[in-house]
Amino acid sequence: MILALFLLITIVGGAQVVVFDAGSSGTRAHVFNFVWEDVVPKLDIQKLETQTKRVEPGLSSLANKNDIDIKNTIHEIFIDLLNFVKVHVPISARKRTPILVKATAGMRLVDISKQKNIMTAVRQQLIESEFLFTDPDEWASIISGHEEAGLAWVAANFLKGAFDQKKTPTVGVIEMGGASSQISFEIYNQQTIRHLKKNRRFDFIDFFGHHRIVYAMSYLGFGRDQAYDRMDVTFASATTTSMTSTLKNPCHTKSYNSETHSKNGFFHAVQGTGNYNQCVIEIENFLFNASVFDQPPVIPGTKLDQDALLPATENEFITTEVFFYVRDNMVKNKNMWMNLEPSVVENFGKLVCAAAAPSSRSGDGGDGDGDDGNDFSKLREDSCFTVGFQSIFLKNIGLVTAGVNQKNIPIIIHEINGAQVEWAIGAAIQYLIQHNTPLPDGMISNGATTSTDERKQGLLQWGFSETIMFALVVTFVVLSSLVVLARFVQSFHCLCLDKIGRYIFLHGSMRRKQQRRQGRGRGGGKLNRSGGGGGAGRHSVRGGYDRVRTAEEDENDDDDDVLSIEMNSSTIEVANKNNNKMNRSIPAKGPTALKWKMSDEGI
Repeated sequence: MILALFLLITIVGGAQVVVFDAGSSGTRAHVFNFVWEDVVPKLDIQKLETQTKRVEPGLSSLANKNDIDIKNTIHEIFIDLLNFVKVHVPISARKRTPILVKATAGMRLVDISKQKNIMTAVRQQLIESEFLFTDPDEWASIISGHEEAGLAWVAANFLKGAFDQKKTPTVGVIEMGGASSQISFEIYNQQTIRHLKKNRRFDFIDFFGHHRIVYAMSYLGFGRDQAYDRMDVTFASATTTSMTSTLKNPCHTKSYNSETHSKNGFFHAVQGTGNYNQCVIEIENFLFNASVFDQPPVIPGTKLDQDALLPATENEFITTEVFFYVRDNMVKNKNMWMNLEPSVVENFGKLVCAAAAPSSRSGDGGDGDGDDGNDFSKLREDSCFTVGFQSIFLKNIGLVTAGVNQKNIPIIIHEINGAQVEWAIGAAIQYLIQHNTPLPDGMISNGATTSTDERKQGLLQWGFSETIMFALVVTFVVLSSLVVLARFVQSFHCLCLDKIGRYIFLHGSMRRKQQRRQGRGRGGGKLNRSGGGGGAGRHSVRGGYDRVRTAEEDENDDDDDVLSIEMNSSTIEVANKNNNKMNRSIPAKGPTALKWKMSDEGI
């Protein structure tokens, strides 16, 4: 049993992967637990919420700090997160539990020199930790936009169960975050694959060795927060020339009043009008227009999209993150609005834009229930803008167009099979495939990345179910062997004692018989006298007498030397008729006794 448990612990190894999602507004630590029940591992959904922690600020907010402040702040952030991780990773498993840090769009917007300083400080914290961190430059890095999009696709389809041996069709993913938005979907057309640009191609080899090619694109600056922050500035720069003019923005609710500055440095008062239809028009004119000054490098659906945007109307799509959150903030009737049909989106936008503005952008405040029974108390101030911005984004990437009957309208989801769709899950899955690759026979590697030949040879480790089965088999074989060995030793012991006892007894008996025969041979007759000449006399050659033995007595000697030993009943019975007769005989008297005595003494 001890041997089996040792093999089980050795073969299974760690089943946890730690991923830090270094976003634009905060860093989130995920401790993912995987169970190897088959070739494809299972994610422990029950522990996702309790094994996740978020701290602020985001790494990108450190760009304006000096080097000392950067190191001190990162030390505080990661000590807090690492202490949390230690609670969920046993001490014995930490040395083999990988820890990954992936910074996203917020860090991609930071100056390169600052990026280097921030990430160097992060790597130093992880090098000093107790966890597995063997490749600092790769394991703590700023991921590219198309990699972030690809990992979100991996996460969604892993949770959906698409990575099976049958190569189940996958779903496309549209993810809207704070600083960027991503689109990713699998490509099946070989001609399309051949012409796909490298920075929009994400290659993924699943657990069964299926090579999947994914169109993956990230639009930096087209996350909800980044777009919202530049909306007033861009609008003011394009529409006003007067220093004192008031900017009326239809993407703010009617009670919204603030101020902004244009690119020429003038400050302007901003007043919301809460008109959804006009908001959609202004968003398309100012945020999705390549001719507008100082736009992000790539604008969805325009010539800046490098003519590489692929229509994906044949794929099934899901939308996540901000697509879900802006509707989830509705206290009532939220399920009714979890729909991207153009008519439904338009009605939802009108309701949201017409609502009174909440007191803060975080979503607190508002005037409670509307006239139609909807509750707007938890809506963020930017909700009107968000709904219109999402509508134009989906239109420009060719997925949802008003007035066009489409079969595959994207659906809004937050979770798949109980887990939130996050690219961090995709990063953990990618690590497992590269470093603990399960093969079709259930074998997985453990440790460094292995070559294809090594994987094919199966020189690696087994999956969890195979390991459990192997441990049970080993246990059974070991216990069975011990039982068989014990029985063999017992049988051999008894057999040896029996044979040794019989050998000693028979050897002694035969020796005594031989001695008696030799004694009779030396006598030369029944009772010989040395001077009798011919055997008629009774005196021996030395003048003594020999006892005369009859044939019947010789025969009795052979029969009486018998020993009966019964080992199983622990009874040993020795039968020796000669000894019994001697014990029961009456001492002889007279001349006969004298003759025997003289014979025995050699007289």
